Amino acid sequence: AITKIGYDHTEILGDTLDKIAAEKAGIIKEGCAVVNYPEQPAEAMGPILGAAAETNTVIITPEMDDIRLLRGKRLENRIDYGGYKANLQFPGAHQANHAAMAVEIALALWREYHYEIPDEAIETGLRDAKMPARIEVMRRHPLLLLDGCHNADGTAALAATLKEAGYDGNLVAVLGLLKDKDHSKMLENLAPCFEKVFTVTPDSPRAMTAEELEEEAKYHMDAEAAPSVAKAIRLAVDYADENNLAGVVVCGSLYLAAQARPLLLKEAEK
Repeated sequence: AITKIGYDHTEILGDTLDKIAAEKAGIIKEGCAVVNYPEQPAEAMGPILGAAAETNTVIITPEMDDIRLLRGKRLENRIDYGGYKANLQFPGAHQANHAAMAVEIALALWREYHYEIPDEAIETGLRDAKMPARIEVMRRHPLLLLDGCHNADGTAALAATLKEAGYDGNLVAVLGLLKDKDHSKMLENLAPCFEKVFTVTPDSPRAMTAEELEEEAKYHMDAEAAPSVAKAIRLAVDYADENNLAGVVVCGSLYLAAQARPLLLKEAEK
């Protein structure tokens, strides 16, 4: 399975989408089934199709017209893909694309390799699959949300999900980024979502300091450095309450997500 090709780990994979895709396409071997992301960037498709041709494999790509987003509550992700229905535990339209890939993978395992996977098992898998810090809703009212988005594509997906849910501009953020990421683009993506952001230093030697991030974030939004993740969460929750905002989002790094999640679980219990 080849999910969406984006700009990440460019120091290893290459600095263009076709170079990155060529590295990713190395997973394609003769005799395997290949399931491809349904909205793959055009620049990435050349290397993927080339690798498939060289290995005599067929690319299976879900049809976008077959992916239906059903009406649900805020940040719910009810989908119907070719008759397979589920309420995903992952918000965001991009996760509907991933779910469609998962269905195609299961069907390929049945069709090509004769694994017996009942339709009920596919729907159960879609419904039960979960992973911490993937636009994870810790509390709905007021909102507490955690996302380990750690690159430009991740922040774009988070911003689109918040906008679609009607939270655009009505939130406070706790934000921490790493120095080797495209933080300018990440901040540009996130800026419309938040009235204010409290910056922190993630627990990583590659982290931007809270003060460095504050200086850069000020070009995009109201930003204030916090001395710790715990203090930033407290400041953000209080700011949202005092200013009648919808809630708090913690995002920008998986390192930050690991630090913040235990604190958010305690906050959500209050």
